[in-house]
Amino acid sequence: MRTRTRYLLIGSLVLNGLLIGFILGDLSRPVDTARALSQFNHPYPEEMQRDLRRGFRQNRAEIRGELRALAQSRRDLLGAMADPGMDRAEIASRMADIRTRTTALQERFQGITLDVVDSAAPEIRGQIRPPSNRRGQDFFSRALGD
Repeated sequence: MRTRTRYLLIGSLVLNGLLIGFILGDLSRPVDTARALSQFNHPYPEEMQRDLRRGFRQNRAEIRGELRALAQSRRDLLGAMADPGMDRAEIASRMADIRTRTTALQERFQGITLDVVDSAAPEIRGQIRPPSNRRGQDFFSRALGD
């Protein structure tokens, strides 16, 4: 059970990286989930990757809507920060809105992942491996000055 939890955590981190890429990317372009997912060295076997792509495609409209709402919330936050009559409570409220929207997106991505992991046969789940590259980990290490 502990090993399974570790792999779910790794999958969650990969999906969070994907989420960050979506947020930082141009939201006006169609999301090519297959291309975006190909940027990662997957811990998942091909069968599960295919199911993840299907899950993202099936939720594409909702994901796009949530990403657009998150982008608007970020613009609203920046506008509140730039306002000459800055209101600290307003900024804090907008920051809370961004956290709420980000959490909702993470829950959606993690829900899709959990559905795929749950529906995979034990022999397929047994092929889940930690990624061999450490790009995401290196990014956070650099960001934290480690």
